[in-house]
Amino acid sequence: MALAACGQGKNKADRFLTETVKTGDIEKTVLGTGVLQPLTVIDVGAQASGQIQTMKVDVGDTVKAGDVIAIIDPATQEATLRNAQAAQAQATASKASQEANTVRAQVEYDRQQELLTKGYTTKSAFDEAKANLAVAQAQGNSIDAQIRQAATSVDKAQVDLSHTTITAPISGVVAAVLVRQGTTVNSIQVAPTIVRIAKLDVMTVRAQISEADVVGVHAGQKVYFTVLGDPERKFYATLRGIEPAPDSANQFLVGPANSPVYYNAVFDVPNTDGVLRPGMTAEVSVVLDEAKHVLTMPAGGLGPKNPDGSYKVKVLNARGLAEERTVHVGVNTNVQAQVLDGLKEGDKVIVSDAMDTSISGGPQPKAKGATKAGG
Repeated sequence: MALAACGQGKNKADRFLTETVKTGDIEKTVLGTGVLQPLTVIDVGAQASGQIQTMKVDVGDTVKAGDVIAIIDPATQEATLRNAQAAQAQATASKASQEANTVRAQVEYDRQQELLTKGYTTKSAFDEAKANLAVAQAQGNSIDAQIRQAATSVDKAQVDLSHTTITAPISGVVAAVLVRQGTTVNSIQVAPTIVRIAKLDVMTVRAQISEADVVGVHAGQKVYFTVLGDPERKFYATLRGIEPAPDSANQFLVGPANSPVYYNAVFDVPNTDGVLRPGMTAEVSVVLDEAKHVLTMPAGGLGPKNPDGSYKVKVLNARGLAEERTVHVGVNTNVQAQVLDGLKEGDKVIVSDAMDTSISGGPQPKAKGATKAGG
């Protein structure tokens, strides 16, 4: 920023405040603050009731899918399995005995049928043999059903027994251990949570965006953030979307009209080096528009917008005169503006003129046209 002097002798005073048109990058952003959380968090519950016999993990441990997390005392489930297996064996034994009865009934039926054909037996004897065969076959079908039921009971008992060994469903980090070794858990109504596992390879950020800014924010926009521990490093991602309701549902329904309203902008970011941790504060910038390697000027040097979208600006020329130019701008952050035409690199844009109310609020010069930098 440069000052151009005007006036003579003791009356010399600074009149023009200028900034030079430069080549650089410009971006228009919306700011927000969010909290980092794992994209995937799984609550691992107990599907079996009993006392926690062994707890094999602690907070911060890294686990792989299938690793044993805890073991519930399996005594009850083992007893249930033995009972089911015994019932299955008994049903199987009954099936063998009944099959023998069915064979005998079938032989007697065949014999009575042959005798009846030759007239050597009575119709009643044949009917009795036929009925005995039907009963034997029905009893066989009943035992078959018992065997299937017993097999189902064995399968269920084996599954219940397997539930006493609790394994990790996913690979990740143990974020919380909610029960300790020796605790008795009851899974009859609700499966109690044993541990919480978080996958930290991808983190999610929910950044609060004010209602004044959220109208320009949408899915697919570039976003970046910094964390307090490393403010110089930027983590880049793509905006996944905006949650439809404000950050507080109660505020949305009954909040006072003058209370601030924020909406969550949600995005995911890879955490390949493990630097990002749950609960970290993220200072988020959503990029609404940007331009690389373009001419930029101070937005404070723009005059009122013309009907055709252009602006008037004043530039200090080599003779110390303030010349008026017409420019079109692209990205405008209200601090810097992208110059599309009308200026070149090195031009000095007047951002404040002590004699010009259109820029500085001072009195308007009486002379028309170009104005000298001296008084």
